[in-house]
Amino acid sequence: MKVLENRFFAAVIMVLTVFVAIVPIGHAPIGTALTTILIMLTVFVMIDIVATSLSKTKGKLISTIIAAVAIVAIGLSSNMGDTVNYEETTESSSSSQIETEAEIEKTDTVYELGMSYYEMGEYEKAITTLSEVDDSSDYYLKAQTALTNAIDQYLSNLIDTAKTYVERNDYVLAIDILNAGLLVIPQDDRLVSTINEYTLAHRSSVRTAAIDSAEASAAAGDYANAFLSIQGAIDIINGDVELEALSNKYATDYRNDILIQSEVLLHSEGYESAIQLVQSAMTVLPGDRELDSVIEEYEEYSPVYLIENIDYLTKTEFSSGSGIEIENTSLTDCDGNVILGHYHIHNSSVLSWYPASITFDLSGEFKSFCGMVVLPEEYKHTKYFAYISVYGDGNLLYQSPGISAGFHTDKFTIDVDGVSTLRIEMVNDTALTGGDRVVGYLTNAYLSKLEVNG
Repeated sequence: MKVLENRFFAAVIMVLTVFVAIVPIGHAPIGTALTTILIMLTVFVMIDIVATSLSKTKGKLISTIIAAVAIVAIGLSSNMGDTVNYEETTESSSSSQIETEAEIEKTDTVYELGMSYYEMGEYEKAITTLSEVDDSSDYYLKAQTALTNAIDQYLSNLIDTAKTYVERNDYVLAIDILNAGLLVIPQDDRLVSTINEYTLAHRSSVRTAAIDSAEASAAAGDYANAFLSIQGAIDIINGDVELEALSNKYATDYRNDILIQSEVLLHSEGYESAIQLVQSAMTVLPGDRELDSVIEEYEEYSPVYLIENIDYLTKTEFSSGSGIEIENTSLTDCDGNVILGHYHIHNSSVLSWYPASITFDLSGEFKSFCGMVVLPEEYKHTKYFAYISVYGDGNLLYQSPGISAGFHTDKFTIDVDGVSTLRIEMVNDTALTGGDRVVGYLTNAYLSKLEVNG
């Protein structure tokens, strides 16, 4: 039993020793190691059997022969693995060599293509192509020399082209051409220097032209174009202190000029014309607070129409039911003109010289009162008369001409500055019998905060 234990222990030690020697140290595959161990175990068993069953001399001889055969078998197995590894190494080396040769062949083709572009004067393509020649190529040094020459030629042509546009004062296109060159030869000192030179020249040219143009416009009183000339230069040249100062100056001159003109228009043509002028100025000076404030001020001058925008306080009535009538329909005057728009007010009384009136509270907020006195077409042949009068705080402010045959529309504007109560009185001189009569109309009457002769 002890003998068996010794043999088992010896077999385990042998297996571990062979495995460690072959795999971690010898870098052999695990499959090869297992094969070797199996062979060793088989040999071990055979030797043990022979040694125990034969005589000592014969056992040694046969054991030696078995051991020799095992060594030869193990050697052949190892050689086969080496052969496989060698073949794999050889194949890998061959593949790498083929790839290298292909790269060299490709590099040579790129060089030849680049030189072809260079000889044809297509320097941009030559630069791009020759830059791809690898430093391992036999043509690398030649490619570098050709590349340097191509860059010189390309740069020279590019600068000459840009210069022709500079001579035409077209700096923008010249700079664009040079910037395009930087995409081909990035960070080229000569290109960068030329671009900086032309940029400064362009700024100076724009600045001078803008100032000259602005001064000429301002001299002619055209402050809008003076401002726009300077502002256009500022859009190109940022951070120019003098241009910013001139922009503020011409903006102020233009604003003041508009304010003067709009004030004249307000009193000559009305608030709408004044507002239109200021609004047009705001297309030049968008967001200008002072102009915006003036528009708000002028909007307060919009007309306030009687009945439509301001309620009346009282109107006289008669036992007959006749008196002030208010209509909002079209009206044709005795000249055949159709009057549309706002309310028409008239006295419908058929009784001779019976006045009718209507009263409005102004609270002293208005300065002028405007309206139209009209004889309707249906009464244009009347032989009688009608009258329309306007009173402010009891004082007669306006009385129409006699409204009768041959009457033409009378437009009036009267001063109501400080008036608290406005009363409109209407009378008709109409026959008590017969069909003849006359009716006068007050139409499109409105109040305004504008002075009469302001």
